Amino acid sequence: MTELFLLVCSGYSIGKMKRLKQMRELRGARGEDELVAVTFLFGTYLAIDLVGPGEASADVYFLPKQIRIPSNCFELNMKHILKILALLVVVAATWITLLETSIVPHHYTWLVRSWFDAVSNMSPGSCTFAKAVVAQNCGCSADLCCSRYGYCGTGDAYCGVGCREGPCYSSPTNDVSVADVVMQSFFDGIISQSNSGCVGRRFYTRDAFLVAAGYYPNFGRTGSADDSRREIAAFFAQVTHETGHFCYIEEINGASNDYCDETNTEWPCVAGRNYYGRGPIQLSWNFNYGPAGRDIGFDGLGAPETVANDVVISFRTALWYWMNHCHSLIVSGQGFGATIRAINGALECDGNNPATVNARVGYYTDYCRQLGVDPGSNLTC
Repeated sequence: MTELFLLVCSGYSIGKMKRLKQMRELRGARGEDELVAVTFLFGTYLAIDLVGPGEASADVYFLPKQIRIPSNCFELNMKHILKILALLVVVAATWITLLETSIVPHHYTWLVRSWFDAVSNMSPGSCTFAKAVVAQNCGCSADLCCSRYGYCGTGDAYCGVGCREGPCYSSPTNDVSVADVVMQSFFDGIISQSNSGCVGRRFYTRDAFLVAAGYYPNFGRTGSADDSRREIAAFFAQVTHETGHFCYIEEINGASNDYCDETNTEWPCVAGRNYYGRGPIQLSWNFNYGPAGRDIGFDGLGAPETVANDVVISFRTALWYWMNHCHSLIVSGQGFGATIRAINGALECDGNNPATVNARVGYYTDYCRQLGVDPGSNLTC
């Protein structure tokens, strides 16, 4: 039998558990209120010291079976805990809804939204956050955008509509024509290096790319003319590497790999569907297929194969990923290396696969040369 309850105690430190054997001996000297989750499992009490300011993760301690609750503690059972959590979620959701309708001024809501986003992004089974949520109205570092709600980050939610500062997406600041940069000869020069039997040679076309690019007016048109050419060179360098010069539409042996993150409840996997790499950027994982499908207009979770069957949608998924994860990096001067990290950093950067990184850099510098622009600095990761 498993019982879960919270002890809310005043005047003792849960850290004392490391050296004290009895619960009644835990009355310490710190004089603070603390929350302690205690589980009775198979005859053993487990106490979990919840994360506090400056702490990275929870600590778990085994307690003696025979304990008594100190007089300075009171007990909350699971029913109470769930009611409290449900109430907090409802309050936060209501406040955010009022914010969206401008009934509540934005500057009163950043703390609630921070908490709500933080809870949504917690790693299952731990007390550590999967990503940092920064809300400070704003004071972001130079590489991050300040969203309309006062958050620091990248992508459309931060750098799009209402972006306050940083490398915000803006109306085109130059008159560069993507079609004039990506000439047919440039495109053919890439695809012609793939094997004549490659399925991608009969799938990918310059015309399809230009149609897809039309949905992203800031792609290749942000910053100076040189910035535009560098971004276009960077995009095609990554695509060249991911597809083998437009040879592959789908990841080699992709179906044999598990790209379903079952912990992601916002974008749940559909039974019988596979979310392996497809398209120019090799879109992978359910948490990418879901939002890409929503934003582009196809069933990313239920019909991920659309990315391999519709060439315009295929290019749009590549540009969707690029604009959300890479665009702000390259146009803000962080260099080509930052885009490598955004695409496959965990497997390649920090010395994990220098040969692959160098291959990507080689394509980039070659395309910069063809487009007549200096590649800039920070090429590796």
